[in-house]
Amino acid sequence: MQIDRSKRPASSANIDFKLPKINSQRLNNGLDIYFVEKNELPIIRLSLIINCGSRYDPVHLNGLNNLLAMCIDEGAGELNSLQLADEFEMLGAHFSVSTDPDIMLLSLQTLTENFNKALNLFACVVTKPHLNEIDFKREQDKVFVRLRQLNAEPDYLAETAFEYFLFGNSSPYSLPTLGTDKTINKITIDSIQRSYSKSFSPLNSKLVVAGNIDKLNLDSEIGSALGNWYSKHTTDQQVLEFKNPGKKVLIVDKEGAVQTEIRTGHLTSKRNQEDFFQKQILNLTLGGQFSSKYFLKLIKSKMELRKMS
Repeated sequence: MQIDRSKRPASSANIDFKLPKINSQRLNNGLDIYFVEKNELPIIRLSLIINCGSRYDPVHLNGLNNLLAMCIDEGAGELNSLQLADEFEMLGAHFSVSTDPDIMLLSLQTLTENFNKALNLFACVVTKPHLNEIDFKREQDKVFVRLRQLNAEPDYLAETAFEYFLFGNSSPYSLPTLGTDKTINKITIDSIQRSYSKSFSPLNSKLVVAGNIDKLNLDSEIGSALGNWYSKHTTDQQVLEFKNPGKKVLIVDKEGAVQTEIRTGHLTSKRNQEDFFQKQILNLTLGGQFSSKYFLKLIKSKMELRKMS
């Protein structure tokens, strides 16, 4: 069947999409829990969201919380880092930690039948990390190596320079999550431990759970694993003001680079505004993904590239 691509396809009928019911509760220690029961597969996934992103790093210790995330699973309780990894692996569970400018995210995915054991390991990482000098030095060296690699990549240099100009040097969003050689060199195990004590608190966290478990059993499991996690610390919620930097062209010379990286953009609305997700879709249409129609049209008509068979 031949398709007439000169005519716009007719719109499909509206898709009836209903969000699943989200149950919420708060433990006695102040930890907020959000739960969605989903029984199609025998899998449970949970994410602990902590207000511990790079925006909370002291300026002279930029990269502190990213390094804390790298150290947090390097041994906990009675297990060293290798033993901890082996325990998760034997359960068929996947544990990961990541950071961005706003949060630190600790995630666990496990089979329902192993949820109790996997959750207890997860809780051990959250509440009893070793955070010792030897592991810290090893992870710090990894950051130095990664920074040397990134500083040789034009895309990283372009992104870092663009964010610095866009947000301004007074904003924590202008600084790289990973930090710099200068700031990473100033971080010590003591500053890592202080950041952990300040940030890892049920009052400073949210727990999101989805999967094959009912609410009654989940309440029992979470209460047993994390109910005794107490800390009254909370991260100060910074009120950030953003100023439009105006129009400007910046050039970063990367000698020997075989490609050119281009960034263009401006400050826009906040995430809590109603049109945020509409703008996300618009961005995808305009070129936010490789297969967007305008991006493909540009490749075909302007760069004279053709698919080879």
